[in-house]
Amino acid sequence: MLDGTIYEYLAIISPEDAVQTDIQEMKRSCKKHYGWKSEAGTKPHLTLFSYLGNAEIESMLIKNFEQITSHTPTIDIRLSGFDYFAGQSYTIYIKVEEDPVLSGLLINLKKVLSKWLKGGKNPAYRPSTKAHLTIAKGISRHDFEKAWPAWKNKVYQSAFQARSMLLLRRVPGSMYRRFDRIAELVFQGKPMESAQTKLF
Repeated sequence: MLDGTIYEYLAIISPEDAVQTDIQEMKRSCKKHYGWKSEAGTKPHLTLFSYLGNAEIESMLIKNFEQITSHTPTIDIRLSGFDYFAGQSYTIYIKVEEDPVLSGLLINLKKVLSKWLKGGKNPAYRPSTKAHLTIAKGISRHDFEKAWPAWKNKVYQSAFQARSMLLLRRVPGSMYRRFDRIAELVFQGKPMESAQTKLF
């Protein structure tokens, strides 16, 4: 039975093996040439959201997520090129092309989380505003400015079908602590029963 323990939760879509192999090779190249370490606990993945949450509401959240994924069809994920996020540090990632099914999934997940996480005011709640596959994160400005000229001109294109999303969790405290998988939620593409059907 779960108590009130606080966990770090992460929802992801895992790419097929060929794409994972490509990304792992990119990560190894980053470590070899720049000394950048990868976050532990997950294989290459597309992040949907992350948040810190109380384990007491975990089962209710999973139930809500199951309702969403039961009506979500298989998603065609198309990857093309590289970009970056800039803040206190930098993140280099593979861009994911716009897709209406993926966008709808993100919107519905955000509605559920906003309801259960005190109106979405949880400071550690991070919905994905731009679908992406991370290559390296936590990069200093100095290292980024040296590396980016080579990365921005690289060409990479691939595609895969996403058939489920995974919900992971770990005790917070270190980006190098491993995640445990707690649920796989399959995209079933079931039709909505009526206009009155609610997701949460």
